[in-house]
Amino acid sequence: MTRFSWDLAPCLRELETDHALKTAVKSPGTEIARTCSRKVTVIYRAVVLFFSIFSIVTIWISFLVVPNLNEPITTAETREAPKYISEDQQNQNALFIGIISRYAPSRIYRIYQPLMDELSQKLECRVVLKLSRNYGETVDQLLSGEVDAAFLGSYLFHQIRSEVNCIPLVAPVNDEGEPYSRVALVLPQNSSVQTLSELRGQKLALPSRDSFSAHWIEEIELTAHGLSQNDLDRIEHFDFHHTVVFQVLWGQYDGGVVRESVARQFLDHGLKVLSYSDPFPSAPLVYMKENETPFILKLKRALVQWEPPPDNPLLGFQEVDERLYDDLDRQFNPELSQ
Repeated sequence: MTRFSWDLAPCLRELETDHALKTAVKSPGTEIARTCSRKVTVIYRAVVLFFSIFSIVTIWISFLVVPNLNEPITTAETREAPKYISEDQQNQNALFIGIISRYAPSRIYRIYQPLMDELSQKLECRVVLKLSRNYGETVDQLLSGEVDAAFLGSYLFHQIRSEVNCIPLVAPVNDEGEPYSRVALVLPQNSSVQTLSELRGQKLALPSRDSFSAHWIEEIELTAHGLSQNDLDRIEHFDFHHTVVFQVLWGQYDGGVVRESVARQFLDHGLKVLSYSDPFPSAPLVYMKENETPFILKLKRALVQWEPPPDNPLLGFQEVDERLYDDLDRQFNPELSQ
């Protein structure tokens, strides 16, 4: 019995060891350890793959970015500066044309910018249109040399011609091809007013105080019909001719005075003309005598030769002499012409 027990002991120990191993393999703790081991292996392989790809991309980019070492290295002293043309340099080859604020800026550009573009091609230089906020600002631009020439109003030129040495270059022509214009006293089509004297006690809309339209009605036409400004209920000045028309059409004012060309645009849209002024010299393009340049003379020739497109309100230009505007002196300063 003792011998049997001794011989059996190793077998029993072997069975116990095998059972312990099987129990350990099946235990939950061992299973968790194996799962963690697999995750670590996956993460490790992902990190290795990432750095491998990063290294390949870095080497590839270095071939694109790093310059050829055989090429000379440029420094701040050897590198050529970029070519830059300042605004002052551009303006040295430009011709600036001023224009009074008779119309709204958008309307002025629609009428005059095509002309500026064509002049730029003919004169082979930049011809730039320069706007102003009022009539007086255009005069200031002309006197200061900010513009080389300027489209002034007829009355405005009449005002300053005796004080400054500005010379008329050209003036726009009318339907007959003559450098003359007219202004019109307009009313709503349903107005009962038949003569200007019936405007007594009425409201009148006018453009700028420096315009021919305003001075014609205030100094000439009212007086000719036995009226003065005090006989009207109110006279209001507006910045633009078209604003005057709109004020009349909206019923805010009983009448207004605008250029004939503006009045024509609204004769089929609720407006009628009560009376016209006598023809007077058109608004000239003028320049300062001391600032005369070859460009100015070329500009005059180009304007006289210009053929306006069919849809442009400008009908062309004609060379004019300063004596043409003596007629305005006779109208507004009759005592000086006697």
